[in-house]
Amino acid sequence: MKWDPFTLVVVLGKDGNADGTLYLDDGASFEYEAGAYMHRRFVFDYDAGVLRSEDLATEGKKTKDYLKAMARVRVEKVVVVGAPAKWKAVTQVEVNEEGDKSSGAKRMVGLSYHGPEGGKAAWAVVRDPGVGIGRGWSIAFAEAIESREAFATLFVHRGVLTQSARIYGLDCFAVQVRGSSVVPRATETHSPYVDAVRSVNRYR
Repeated sequence: MKWDPFTLVVVLGKDGNADGTLYLDDGASFEYEAGAYMHRRFVFDYDAGVLRSEDLATEGKKTKDYLKAMARVRVEKVVVVGAPAKWKAVTQVEVNEEGDKSSGAKRMVGLSYHGPEGGKAAWAVVRDPGVGIGRGWSIAFAEAIESREAFATLFVHRGVLTQSARIYGLDCFAVQVRGSSVVPRATETHSPYVDAVRSVNRYR
């Protein structure tokens, strides 16, 4: 049971946000007094479309050893109750875990949406996000949504595919599509725009 994976159930409030904490220690000793415990905060920000895991613990002399021992304990599933209807068209979310040195670090993970039924709220599931319960990480729902919406608004203008879309809450911008890649116009190379363009590329 000590090493069992966790399922996080995130119930969105009327404002679309959610906030909760988790405290965990060995349940048998007083080593928590020396920092052998974890205290995490999980926050879902509706406007940003991101679920984050944040550290609330105070480090002690046994903190590193405890977290190292618990490193194998993962989050096997994230259930979001009250999932917004705009997630219907989303099949993937972007996961980013701190300390992940693997190529690309950020990775796409499957999302399944289930609409309201029989008086029950809509819900969505992220299965096996591949993150540790005791580590900092984020799951971005908004990027996947907005990227797909942006890709859907592509249109042809004078033989060249062009798009105008709102990404990450920024002002509208335009990019050109040549062949199978999306590239920013020469005058629009600010990093947030380039990041947005890259996010569109993933859905081509």
